[in-house]
Amino acid sequence: MPLKFQNAIAINDRPEALPALATAHVLSLFGLTPTVLTAENLKTKQTFSDNSLLILVENQIRHILKNLRSQNFTGAVIILAATSDQDISQKYNYILQYGKNTNNNTWEKPWSLSQLLNQIIRLEPLRKNNLNLLLEDIEKADHLLTQSIQNLLLAIEKIPQLAGNSAEKEQQINQIEQQFETLFSPLAKHTQMYLQDYGNNTLSGHFRTLINYCKTTTDNQQNEINLLKQIIQTLQKKSQQLGENLEYLHHE
Repeated sequence: MPLKFQNAIAINDRPEALPALATAHVLSLFGLTPTVLTAENLKTKQTFSDNSLLILVENQIRHILKNLRSQNFTGAVIILAATSDQDISQKYNYILQYGKNTNNNTWEKPWSLSQLLNQIIRLEPLRKNNLNLLLEDIEKADHLLTQSIQNLLLAIEKIPQLAGNSAEKEQQINQIEQQFETLFSPLAKHTQMYLQDYGNNTLSGHFRTLINYCKTTTDNQQNEINLLKQIIQTLQKKSQQLGENLEYLHHE
């Protein structure tokens, strides 16, 4: 059965991606050239023809697809899904809604080859208007996240100016904690980081330690304030790497 795509792309960035790599090689039997990229490859701009087919496992959707679409990737997408197509479509609607069923689709268990080929036959490159709408969303999401993080950093900087144990200080810190929980996902917050004098911990763990210090002491807090800002800036980069800033837009 001849297929209209030229190459099958898989991303070898984690152990769970092995089924996607295997699928790319199976499709070589149908005339597609398998292309395997690493996380290191993705740090530089990648260029593919419209007739490319990207094969992903579920936990690659958020960061891989968002980053490649940001580089104007218009190829079709097949997602190896352990859950139903409906579950995948709802969970990642913020990015899969553009070209659903025409440009991207899921290949569900039991992953029969005939089902995969039938899915691929129906797919086509992402239409220009859909790509433009998605790119607008990505730009808007980047702007909103940056704006929200700047507001959070300003709120943190004001902590030392507030009287110790005052209602105003308590309210300020409560708002900072709420914003922290809202802005960043558990995945980003559980990234490990080493901080001078505080050792290794998750970003969330460090945040809790530092914010509690600011709550309970009237001593000089500037070191803790600087470390809190460092954590927030690290989380911003992590969220962008994970593609979570686009998801954040749709939770607004």
